[in-house]
Amino acid sequence: MHSENLEEKRYTILEALEKLAPSIKMVIPLDISVTVTDTEKILVSYSAEAAKEATKNTSPYSLRGKPLQKASGPYRSIKFGELQETIYPKEVYGVPFKSYAVPIQNEAGSIIGSLAVGVSLQYQEMLMASVETLAATCEEVIASTEELAASAQLLTEGITNVNHLSAEMSEEVNKTELLLAFIRKLASSSNLLGLNATIEAARAGKEGLGFQIVASEIRKMAEDSAKTVIEIKTILEKVVKKVARISDEIPKALLHSQQQALASKEIADAIISLNTYITGIEDIAKKF
Repeated sequence: MHSENLEEKRYTILEALEKLAPSIKMVIPLDISVTVTDTEKILVSYSAEAAKEATKNTSPYSLRGKPLQKASGPYRSIKFGELQETIYPKEVYGVPFKSYAVPIQNEAGSIIGSLAVGVSLQYQEMLMASVETLAATCEEVIASTEELAASAQLLTEGITNVNHLSAEMSEEVNKTELLLAFIRKLASSSNLLGLNATIEAARAGKEGLGFQIVASEIRKMAEDSAKTVIEIKTILEKVVKKVARISDEIPKALLHSQQQALASKEIADAIISLNTYITGIEDIAKKF
């Protein structure tokens, strides 16, 4: 074996960046471009996959020696000595891009070039569009849920009012029963009065004939009144049964409407919380 003292090759900062450029592109899990320049021209440029067709950049060195454009991020970062962010519209590279360019200094602190990384905004635009659609949908759902909750509240109030009316109706039916009892008693008394009048008319003979007709009509009216009381009582009994059924169902409906109002509020609160997360996603997307 021959022992040799191998002296490590020393690279300038820009040469080192040229060597590191493909590694930078590989370690960042996005479709990016990486460009290294000196103060006047491009040294190496690795295009993003989405922009290769528009730039015709088939090789990292195909743009080598191309002068820096004054409007470009690398040129401005060298001129102003600080990070420059530049957004390129879709018309430039086929997809929207955002470039981050920083000046590169040598050991003496002098600016000798720049490093620029371009990030495709294609997925950001898709994400932003999805976020906007989702936010708009959430707003519609919140509005609908709030309307539903308001309707449920009105329904609850309505059912409560119906419950009160049902109780009042039961009271009125009970009062009607007292009136029917009075009419029943009056009919019974009228019938007895008519019967007595008929007996007295029969005793009076011909002189009591007219009074007998009146007594007969009184008895007939009393009998009709008694029948009517029975019919009304039968109807009222049916009404009482139906009111009782309504009274039994109202608490159930009231419970369901209250649960609906509570569920609607919970849904609205959950969607409002979701909207907060959507805003957070939107903020993150804007940082690309």
